[in-house]
Amino acid sequence: MLTAPITTPAYFSRIKDVVKAHHESLKDQTPVQKMQAFIPAPVLSHLTPQDVFLDPFNVSQSLIALTSPWIDLCSTDPVIADVSAQVLRMELTYASFCGVSTVLLRGPTFRGGVSPTRATAQFASALLHAMKAANYLHIYLWIPMTGLSLASVSNKQVDLNVSLSNGAENTVELSQYDSWDVWNTIRTVCKYSSRLGLGK
Repeated sequence: MLTAPITTPAYFSRIKDVVKAHHESLKDQTPVQKMQAFIPAPVLSHLTPQDVFLDPFNVSQSLIALTSPWIDLCSTDPVIADVSAQVLRMELTYASFCGVSTVLLRGPTFRGGVSPTRATAQFASALLHAMKAANYLHIYLWIPMTGLSLASVSNKQVDLNVSLSNGAENTVELSQYDSWDVWNTIRTVCKYSSRLGLGK
């Protein structure tokens, strides 16, 4: 089996610029103004040929597509969480368009001060909506079963939240039983979909 990422590092840079610009636009507002005004998250533009690795005319049936490891569906920043959900939906629909049948997605990342239960529910909800956009894809989650922090799955590339904060964040260490609870919550929210499984 072959693996290939769906999007390029250039796409990561473009998304970071969009989120930074949105945060900059909110800096001049007072906390009261932020509470009174509903400010939606930025809407991402469609993928361009420079954003993707996959080619719809040159994809093998045995290919496993990799979603971006910097996607942070569990972020406490609503803008980053929303943008990450948009990226996931676009990547899954594009992979489906290219004829890919299997996708590997990094599991949730937990940080200090955030309830793992809440973060897992947020992750599962975003995944459920993304799965509805790509009805034929099989999605496998990459969740460590050894009790290690879920952030350690991708230690070579930080997620969107850490990248924008210019530093690493404290992550929560989970036991092997917590890992089971995470998986059980996700598959329950996703209604025990036969298209959802655990990757090796």
